[in-house]
Amino acid sequence: MKFFSLVVLLVSSLMAANNGVYVGFDVGSNRISMDSGNTHIATDNSGMQTVKIGYNINYNNRIAIFYQHINLSDGNGYSYGVNYDYLFSLMKQTKLFVGASFGHSNLAYNDTVQDMKGLIYGGEFGLLYDLNKYFSLEVGYRAYKSNVDSSDTNIKVNNIQNWYAGLNYQF
Repeated sequence: MKFFSLVVLLVSSLMAANNGVYVGFDVGSNRISMDSGNTHIATDNSGMQTVKIGYNINYNNRIAIFYQHINLSDGNGYSYGVNYDYLFSLMKQTKLFVGASFGHSNLAYNDTVQDMKGLIYGGEFGLLYDLNKYFSLEVGYRAYKSNVDSSDTNIKVNNIQNWYAGLNYQF
């Protein structure tokens, strides 16, 4: 609950200070690679949905906090954190972006491992297309390394990858 209180405080202060606030929603595919010791044991291909609240600092920089729900093949999970993107203008309405993310993830499988959690960190890149003054489409790829593991077993999440498409609303 502390995270959500921080989100509300951050959004309200940003909205009062500037009109660079945006909200976004995206959906996509998720690929989670798991190891036990030095041996690859499983890959979970699933779906995910992400909600983010961000702030366009200027034309080339943005920062956002995110919450991602992960639909595991036999369970559920979530990630939350912060990301920063640098945007490169390609054309009047199109921007390429590259960025970095840091956060926390929690995965719960129903049959084998009950709870896996830990830090995630990585990067993302993609394309942003402005539909008009308020709406933009975004497609991209995220890759996270992690120290997500189970306290019950020797299973560790090696990496998490997302392909996604979404819609952003600029206030």
